[in-house]
Amino acid sequence: MNESNLNNNQNDEINLFDIINVIIKHKKKYLIGLVGLTLGLIFTYTHQPLYSTLFKITVAHPVMKTEIFLKSANMQSMLNDYQLNEGKLPNFSLHKKSQIFTVMSKNNNVKSLVESKITEILRKELIQLRESAKYMSQNNITFVNKNTNNATIFFSNKDYSTLDIDNVLQSIKINYSQTRYLYPNPIKHGIIGLFIGLFLAFIWMLMSIVFNKIK
Repeated sequence: MNESNLNNNQNDEINLFDIINVIIKHKKKYLIGLVGLTLGLIFTYTHQPLYSTLFKITVAHPVMKTEIFLKSANMQSMLNDYQLNEGKLPNFSLHKKSQIFTVMSKNNNVKSLVESKITEILRKELIQLRESAKYMSQNNITFVNKNTNNATIFFSNKDYSTLDIDNVLQSIKINYSQTRYLYPNPIKHGIIGLFIGLFLAFIWMLMSIVFNKIK
């Protein structure tokens, strides 16, 4: 019984030493891990920078509610264009339930970009609204709204045909989240490259052991 235990212990020691010897013998193969790490870092720093920012729009003017603006033809046209061209940067998307936009861009300073784009869309919408009102009966009431004091305001086609667009544009308010840095991510891609390299080195070592046993 003692002899059997002794033999088993010796076999375990031999197996352990064999494994250590194999690892030492094939240590050069684990340089592949470093190669993988290097490739991961190269991939990271050759990848174009990518940032993500959330923002929410409020249009605080009696002639244009936020909900109407978000559902407007020009806004939907912009969102459809970006949805069909997801690789296009900058890229805008809207979560309809929360009414929160996401903008993906190569630049971390997105405020001027967002304000320019939103102003452009609202300007187009207001110009179309003003031009359409010129061809309608001027005395017809086309829109009813309430101001901050809950007083009812009536707008006729005549009001729209003489609309001060710049005044409406000044009512836009945009709130931003903190910009997130998506790429490059050296830690993430470096670790992925390292693990892929080590995995390939381990497979190479196992194949070498199997071929040696066969010989």
